[in-house]
Amino acid sequence: MPAYRYGREIRTSPFAPISSRSCPNMRTCWPGLTVSSFNPLVSDRSDMLRRIGMLSILLMRTGQDIFILVRQSMDPSMLPSILIGAISFCMVAYCMHLIGNMHGARRVFGAVWEKHHFDSFLGVMFFVHVGLVGGSYLSVLVTSVTMWNWLWVTMGLLIFLVAWVAWWDPEDAVTLPI
Repeated sequence: MPAYRYGREIRTSPFAPISSRSCPNMRTCWPGLTVSSFNPLVSDRSDMLRRIGMLSILLMRTGQDIFILVRQSMDPSMLPSILIGAISFCMVAYCMHLIGNMHGARRVFGAVWEKHHFDSFLGVMFFVHVGLVGGSYLSVLVTSVTMWNWLWVTMGLLIFLVAWVAWWDPEDAVTLPI
C-alpha cells in the first residue's frame, strides 16, 4: 500500500522522481561528501587552511592505523584492526566534511557556535594529532601502547561530537562581541 504525504504519493523506488521520494535530498549514504569537500585549492584563505587541517588530521589518523597494522602484522587479531581502521577513516572523513562545510551559527543547549569556533577546533585538533603521532611512535619504546590508543579513540569521539554540533540546522543567532 503506498504512503501519502500532503496528498501526494511517496515513492521509495530509486527510479522515482526525486521530488516524490521520502528523502529527496538523500541520494547517497553520506550526503554532500565529495572529494571537492577536501580540495585545498580554493580562493578563500580560511577555507584553504581549514581544508589543509582536515586533510592533515585524516592523514595522521590513517598513518596511525597503518602503524598499528604493521605492529600487529604477526598477530591473528589483525582483521578486526583492519575493519576498525576502515570504519574509523570513513567516520572521521565524514565528520571532517561536516565541520569544514559548516556555515552560519548553531545554537546547541543554549550556546551559540559559529564558524570561527569550528576553525579553532580544527587548529587545536591538528596540533593534538601531531602530539599524538609523536607520542604513539615513542610509546613503542617507552610506555604502554594501550594508553595512546585510548587517546586516539577519545580524539575520534571528540571529532564526532563537534560534527554533531555542526550538523544542526543553522539558526539566526545573535552573538555579542567578546
